[in-house]
Amino acid sequence: MERGERMTRRNYETYEGYVRNYICPDRAWHAKKHASPHHQFNFFDKGIGDFKLSRLTVGTVTKFRDDLRSTGLSVATTRKIIAMLQVMLGYGISLDLTAFNAALNVEVIGRRDEETKRIVPPSKEVMRQLVVLAEDKFRVKLLFAAAAGVRASELHALRWRHLDFDRREVRIETRVDPYGNEDVPKTKAGLRCIPLGESVITALLAWREVTAFPGRDDLVFPNRFGSYINHTDMVKRKFYPLFAKLEARWKEERRNEPVEVFTWHALRHLAISCWIDAGLPPKAVQTFAGHSSLQVTMDRYGHLFRSDDHGRVMDAIASDFSGPRQPVIGPARLNPNSRSPS
Repeated sequence: MERGERMTRRNYETYEGYVRNYICPDRAWHAKKHASPHHQFNFFDKGIGDFKLSRLTVGTVTKFRDDLRSTGLSVATTRKIIAMLQVMLGYGISLDLTAFNAALNVEVIGRRDEETKRIVPPSKEVMRQLVVLAEDKFRVKLLFAAAAGVRASELHALRWRHLDFDRREVRIETRVDPYGNEDVPKTKAGLRCIPLGESVITALLAWREVTAFPGRDDLVFPNRFGSYINHTDMVKRKFYPLFAKLEARWKEERRNEPVEVFTWHALRHLAISCWIDAGLPPKAVQTFAGHSSLQVTMDRYGHLFRSDDHGRVMDAIASDFSGPRQPVIGPARLNPNSRSPS
């Protein structure tokens, strides 16, 4: 920050964590940051902070990468740590402290199933029942989050001026971090308009009639002082207790299956999966979700896109090879409505 770079506090703390937890492990800092009676965080003692820059080789960084992965870190997190190391060594080169960036060409490659993070959306049935159990104010928030698919940081920064009730859409122009710093979305794709259904518009209009902060520049979902809601506190006090209420109801109804508990962020996945179910094309889904590229959308949600056309295309391809002849494996096995031989 000394040179005036623009960086959020959240980003700074994330990068500091990469350095103090992994690259140059600091046991005292680690103990202070991760002191919790509920979670145990193992100290990583295979960092490279004690290496002299002159002795830092590609082999050393490669072993550091492998040590990170062996502790259970994901491919994505390991890549971020190695990228941070690259930046640090690049800065060292600019100060003539070293002449070689040993981390520059070190790749982090995982299994195929680790590379693609496919999303499994939460249960629509559970979501419907959570909405019924929620109090009026929180019910509006749940409906909006599950319909608009906005990120939590975007939801908490939403102001009434961002809603166009005539056009039935919401403009996402801002976000707020956990420390109350408001800014524009991280990427250009984050600036977007999302259409809203009539039931969501009706709920929002009703909420505006009773909220203490209905002004154009007021937050749509503020705390009792009109300021940003603490997301962690909201989830702990309002969201997760709904699952406990639902579990109690299911026990009264003698339902034996456990209640599926999901995170607040899963509401975004639910919204996007509903858009896909409704037939929106991939490009529209990418735009409404605010993904930086269509590749991101397809990597995460591509498996949810389904169409009868897929089956017809495959039938046509198969007929090019088999022609009018009977398939050799028997018609009973090709007919999904027929019973398998006993």
